[in-house]
Amino acid sequence: MSQIVKTMLKARNHEEDLIKPEVINEMVRCGGYEMHCTSTVMGALIGQEIVKLITHCYVPIDNCAVYNGFSCNVTTYSVPQP
Repeated sequence: MSQIVKTMLKARNHEEDLIKPEVINEMVRCGGYEMHCTSTVMGALIGQEIVKLITHCYVPIDNCAVYNGFSCNVTTYSVPQP
């Protein structure tokens, strides 16, 4: 898994150590399981973005949102297209 991540980061011209090995190990350890809390937060976030798109009232998330379940933070990034 770590080799795949490094290859993907290198292909997008990012530093190979941008993602910590601890994060990759946690992803592998969890496998395909979803925590109910994480699913709830992601579902609410997606629902909110759909309402924004339908009503044209607010600005939707720009390109990429990363949810950190450990610290309960959502960070948005504008990732340039290759």
